[in-house]
Amino acid sequence: VLPEDILIEVFMQRHIPENYMSHENLRLSFYKSLSSAQGEDEINQIQYHLTNRFGPLPRPVKNLIQECRLRLLAAQVGVLSLRSQGCGLVCKIMQKDSPEFIASFLEYMGGFFTTQGVDFHLLPKSGTGMLVCIHIPHETDKYTLLSLFFDKFKALA
Repeated sequence: VLPEDILIEVFMQRHIPENYMSHENLRLSFYKSLSSAQGEDEINQIQYHLTNRFGPLPRPVKNLIQECRLRLLAAQVGVLSLRSQGCGLVCKIMQKDSPEFIASFLEYMGGFFTTQGVDFHLLPKSGTGMLVCIHIPHETDKYTLLSLFFDKFKALA
């Protein structure tokens, strides 16, 4: 799965505010750079340039950058999308035909989220992916939880 093919919509506010960067063309250029970043180093460089040129990152920019980082991690483990929807974060995972993979994944997910105090449930299958709805409490740092989940999920993928 290529990072640019993955849809990540975790945070409500994820943009570069006009009062942070007033020139529209420059904002568009940074959006393009972030969306096409192929690695952590590229995202770090973009973040450095933003901070160096415009000052500390406001929350919507931090959210945007965190979603870009999650997109890279998601690509490594076969996650097709991660979106805030009705009941929580809906994660669409590329389903492999192997019953062993599905059993391992469900066991891993159950163990991981239970130890984190996070509820989840499976949703009806959608096309080529397995859907899981994750109920992350409001006070929990979504980025840290999801990046840890994806990082540990790499061993199964």
